[in-house]
Amino acid sequence: KKFVESDAGAGAGGGAAHVLVHGAPGVGKRWLLRSAIASQVEDGLRVVAVPREGIRTLPRLCAEMRSRPRTKFAVFLEMPLALTPFAEFHNELTSVLDGGGGPSGWPANAVLCATALSASGLKPGSDEAGASLETRFPTRVALE
Repeated sequence: KKFVESDAGAGAGGGAAHVLVHGAPGVGKRWLLRSAIASQVEDGLRVVAVPREGIRTLPRLCAEMRSRPRTKFAVFLEMPLALTPFAEFHNELTSVLDGGGGPSGWPANAVLCATALSASGLKPGSDEAGASLETRFPTRVALE
């Protein structure tokens, strides 16, 4: 399925429907995402791999992607969203997904693709409403 192409612009408010693949270790979460993304590269999809240390560059990346509205992007987080020791990582990512990526928020021509062990509790120990990253990923795939 061309989920990256079909989900761009499908989220609330016309934003991208970001993709979260979750499941136990070793079930192939990253393989599934990489395969789905790779199958669309020949159709013009541009892939941006973001390592953990690159999270703080997301606002600049969002601006760059917005400046190319006819190009579709898949932004692949190169680390699973297991954030226990990385609260600042959670805050950076939440900020950019909630509009901190610039004046127009996350670009409509880009989909964020990530993996996690679980779809919920992506900020362990937080009882704040909306604190979980789960709500920012309208497209969720569970692998067993």
